[in-house]
Amino acid sequence: AEHGGEDAQRHFKTCRWGPSGECYQSRALDEWLFATVKEEDWPSHLHGQHTRLHVLPKEVRRRKEAARALLTIEEVAALRLATGPMREVYNLVLRSHTSSNVPSVGDNRYGATLRVLVSALAKLSSTLAPGSEAGSFRTPEAGPAQKDGSEAGPSPQNGPEAGPSPKKGAEAGTSHEKGAEAGPSRCPVLY
Repeated sequence: AEHGGEDAQRHFKTCRWGPSGECYQSRALDEWLFATVKEEDWPSHLHGQHTRLHVLPKEVRRRKEAARALLTIEEVAALRLATGPMREVYNLVLRSHTSSNVPSVGDNRYGATLRVLVSALAKLSSTLAPGSEAGSFRTPEAGPAQKDGSEAGPSPQNGPEAGPSPKKGAEAGTSHEKGAEAGPSRCPVLY
């Protein structure tokens, strides 16, 4: 209901991560559909709108860190939403705790999503060894062979059932934009 009501139809401004910094308008409903629904089930206006790789929460949940943390589908969806354009809305809501109505998001405070997000972060933080690099939630940049969300294959680090291999070092990036330049990343990012 949080991402599907009247307030979810409001447009908000978000900017892409990475060198382009391009800004655009999105809606909570569109971001929810992108993060949780198969691409073939999207409304027509969403096709071609997103430059991020589309990976469903059930696929991300198979990764080693998600399995170790015992993340639920809902927690993975909340993490994916919070690391995409919805971060703008969630941050706005969290920073405006003294106001009951934030003009760009209306009365929706996304309380359930934020509670699930906190639960997911607590689970992940309890499973990570101090000083470990936790970049394997990162979805690989989309290329011709992976545009459909198919798995990149096993890696020695993740094992045969873990899904796409994480990028390491200079190959790891902070951008969720296809084809954007990459930089080092040390946190679980669920694009």
